[in-house]
Amino acid sequence: MNEEIKDLDQWPRKKLDSFLILEFENWHSNKKEWPQKRNYKMFKEWFPTDISTFVYVIEKKPISKAP
Repeated sequence: MNEEIKDLDQWPRKKLDSFLILEFENWHSNKKEWPQKRNYKMFKEWFPTDISTFVYVIEKKPISKAP
């Protein structure tokens, strides 16, 4: 695990909307039917979280390997 991530709840809060959009896009294509009031409490209720070795790319910028 990345030692820079001290608080496991802090990082998902920063990326909350990106996580929810990723999940909602897989669930339903009509964005008008997505929950409009999205917050961290709802995220935790709908999506159990756990530490994993899987990597999901949710950034819009291209990923590049540092030299």
